[in-house]
Amino acid sequence: GADSSNNVTSCAEHDRSRLNTSAMQNGMTLVDYVPIDFNSVTYHDDVRNAMEGARAIDVDVVILSDYSVLRIDAFSAMRELDWTPRGVILSTCNDGVVVREAIGEEYLQYSTSHTSFLGDSNYTSGISGYTPTKLNQLFKLYSGSAASGQGARAFAGGEVIQAAIEVQAALNASLATDPSTISAIIGNGSWSTVLSHGNITFDE
Repeated sequence: GADSSNNVTSCAEHDRSRLNTSAMQNGMTLVDYVPIDFNSVTYHDDVRNAMEGARAIDVDVVILSDYSVLRIDAFSAMRELDWTPRGVILSTCNDGVVVREAIGEEYLQYSTSHTSFLGDSNYTSGISGYTPTKLNQLFKLYSGSAASGQGARAFAGGEVIQAAIEVQAALNASLATDPSTISAIIGNGSWSTVLSHGNITFDE
């Protein structure tokens, strides 16, 4: 795994330790953490080699921690090797349609997932008035791709801050940009956003 957003190509020791601790707490053992360099000319070979290594020792679960096409290329490598682990975890945000098509029904029929953002929903945010469909349209105009869960969460966060500022401005405009005041407004508030048609509340 690696984070292509900043091209992290190695696993820091504290990350390896934390991941191994988490594995052991769940009755598992971390076999290895394989960094992938997305700019390497051997990228595809590296992905295949990682999957070959996992197959050779019969790894139970492969975790793909990545924001790029690695999660797609890893499945392609598994197909080439005619091997499937007992489980695969996609641990970061995904473009649902692209990933679903790449993974294929033979995998998806056994899948379970959680998402808090369905981009084709038509409920309306109580703050911005946007629907998830509208948000996706705007993201595609700006970036060429759908909003995804990560983009939706970022947008919803902005919506909540906007709502809190507007609430405070109506009470006392001089405190409308005071962080502690806005934090208290958010903590006591409840809003529907583009992320969820139900009202979102916050703890401390």
